[in-house]
Amino acid sequence: WPGRGGSSARAVYLAHLAIVTRCGKDPHGASARELGELAGVSWQTAANANQRLVDLDLLELTQPATPSLAHVWRLLTPPDLAAGAYLDTPSPGTVMECQGMHAHDAFRWAGLNKSGAEVLAALSAGAAVAATDITAQTGRHRTTVQRKLMAMAQLGLVEPVGDGWWRVVPGVDLDRAATELGTAGAGDRQRSQHQRDRRAHRLLLTRTRDHRPRQ
Repeated sequence: WPGRGGSSARAVYLAHLAIVTRCGKDPHGASARELGELAGVSWQTAANANQRLVDLDLLELTQPATPSLAHVWRLLTPPDLAAGAYLDTPSPGTVMECQGMHAHDAFRWAGLNKSGAEVLAALSAGAAVAATDITAQTGRHRTTVQRKLMAMAQLGLVEPVGDGWWRVVPGVDLDRAATELGTAGAGDRQRSQHQRDRRAHRLLLTRTRDHRPRQ
């Protein structure tokens, strides 16, 4: 997932996977607001990430949105897999656990961001991991990885265990980290705003229908 938008695209891709896992079917309906809530990004970022996923041949728009229904999407087999290769689909628990961490307020914009979630996920097994291995696993630049590790160390999320090796601190508290970062409550505020947007949209549809000229 290269580039500045790679981490957000990855988070939105995980959100699509979570929706497919939850509803048990694909194609699947998913609005930019729902994807934004699941991925922990704004709906505008989610919409941009969708286009990036389409350009990467990972996602296909099968039915454009209507005034009352969301876009319908279909996940595509990653193009770099060999024909007939077995796609190891993660279990529902793994998908939801990974997606849920990306959506946590600690990894919002102005916090640790999505690249921070990727770095912490690379350490989530509990064993010590070399920073060079985190760089290789996440695809983030080494300076980005080092910066996130230092920031998370100051928050008490990770700790160094040797020259260039890191591990997660037992009992990691992401809620406390979000509070210290000033991003606590961002998800709740986003969901509340989206609820207001949806109510306003439904009201607009009702008024438009009621004022439609009768035949």
